[in-house]
Amino acid sequence: MDFVTVLALQFGVFFFFMYVLMFGRAEWHRGGPVDKLNQLLINGLLKGLNLLGRCVPKRLMEWGEKILFQRNCLLQLLFLSLVAAGEFVVFSTVLTRYSPSPSVPALHTPVLILLTVLNLVLFAAASFKSPGVVTKANATKLVRHYEPSVLFPPNRECSTCKLPKPARSKHCGLCGVCVSRMDHHCIWINNCVGSKNHRIFVVWLISLIALCVYATVLVGLGFVEHMNVTRLLSARYRGDDGQLYPVTFSIILQHLLLTETVMAGSFIFLSLVSLLIAAFTGFHLYLIAKNCTTNEHHKLTYLNAELKQRKQPTVALPYNKGVWQNMRQQLLTSDAAA
Repeated sequence: MDFVTVLALQFGVFFFFMYVLMFGRAEWHRGGPVDKLNQLLINGLLKGLNLLGRCVPKRLMEWGEKILFQRNCLLQLLFLSLVAAGEFVVFSTVLTRYSPSPSVPALHTPVLILLTVLNLVLFAAASFKSPGVVTKANATKLVRHYEPSVLFPPNRECSTCKLPKPARSKHCGLCGVCVSRMDHHCIWINNCVGSKNHRIFVVWLISLIALCVYATVLVGLGFVEHMNVTRLLSARYRGDDGQLYPVTFSIILQHLLLTETVMAGSFIFLSLVSLLIAAFTGFHLYLIAKNCTTNEHHKLTYLNAELKQRKQPTVALPYNKGVWQNMRQQLLTSDAAA
């Protein structure tokens, strides 16, 4: 088995397990082998984390819990650091070395800067815009905004906020508030995603995909220019029989991985990140097309799994009005009173 085949298999296995973890509980896999593998993997990860918790020093565990389960800006700073590091690598390994050139025109530099600034502006907006907090002043209006459903019975009160609990809202333990049409709490923006900032969050994700894909393409163009400059494609190697042979794709790939390690590592990392963010964004757009939040999706999935075990009919939410109407409601409007 040659080097390229081994590399392709490793990537294939990685993406398969990422797909199982991210989409194993989706409707189209419910009750099937992918769903069962998802449960097996999650149970194994939970057991592994539990075992790790016994081995890791208490102070380190406290820091981990603070980062993941308490509201703080550490992951926001990590995101900004990753963006800065990515920019530095692309500029230092590609743009300053090979631009301008036939493969890497000078136009790429301002475009990359523009995409980065746009992404950071959207990141700040998603981080600091109110997600749509339920308050005494708007609770009564929000209760009338969405009809009750199997997941959101009528006449409920938040046990923490002591306010009427509108349908589709959820109390966030990290932020300490109830959020209208709550989707989830995002640790990367240190904020909840709700009716008021959901569209900004989705646009930020799309801009992040564009930035990562563009950076990946730039690194790829850097490789192309590097091969043109070094005439790598016309190189030859001496075989065991003493004859000269044209280099194969596998040899070129191994050579680039060994001689341009930073570029190669950046290309692999950016490719993986682009695909993972694209999958996550695709899942969000799928839920938006159904007029369903992440919170509702998880609750409904577990409820229907229980109903199936009891051999009872499954249930659906009453908010699905068709794809275009759902997209309009989720992305172009917000709960007016929130």
